[in-house]
Amino acid sequence: MGRLANAAFLDAEIAIRDFITPATSGLGIKCGALLFQLSPLGNLANDGTAFLERLDGFLSALPPLDPSITPHACYAVEMRDPVLLTPRYIKLLRKHGVRFCLSARDRLPPVHRQASAQALMDAEAPGPLVLRWMLHAGRPYEVAESIYSPFNRLVDEDPERAMPSPISSCARCVRGRVRPSSSATRPKARRR
Repeated sequence: MGRLANAAFLDAEIAIRDFITPATSGLGIKCGALLFQLSPLGNLANDGTAFLERLDGFLSALPPLDPSITPHACYAVEMRDPVLLTPRYIKLLRKHGVRFCLSARDRLPPVHRQASAQALMDAEAPGPLVLRWMLHAGRPYEVAESIYSPFNRLVDEDPERAMPSPISSCARCVRGRVRPSSSATRPKARRR
């Protein structure tokens, strides 16, 4: 797609030097989720096993976060390839104590469907909810870019924001107030 390979992709040394250390030392107690946003992976997404092995190596090399310095910090990964959003991916994140980032994006399942991945993530103990609400449902990035560029002001409100039930369901699951179930992850049908 005209993109060059990123030589620094999943390079833990660069991530530590250029992102983790400056963010944690500079923000201290104000530091929140340290998000690794993985753009669409193209052909790399076709070999899920190889990609997950590479991600496992990257996450293994990240230093533990010091709660005495950054009590609210956590690592999170946002995946942009739905084919890789599998239980194995979620289990890998959980193994490393890394949060799954739910993402409102055209290429991914709706947020309320991603809640099942969040429920798997939090099966043993709830953790922070990391969510990026970026695009209207059904609006591809290229269309949004043409509407919102140069990204310096609020152009329009997202009508999905008026319907917080999927987000509320995710938040309740994460906080442990509701045990994950089909009713907690999708809106209920109205009775007539």
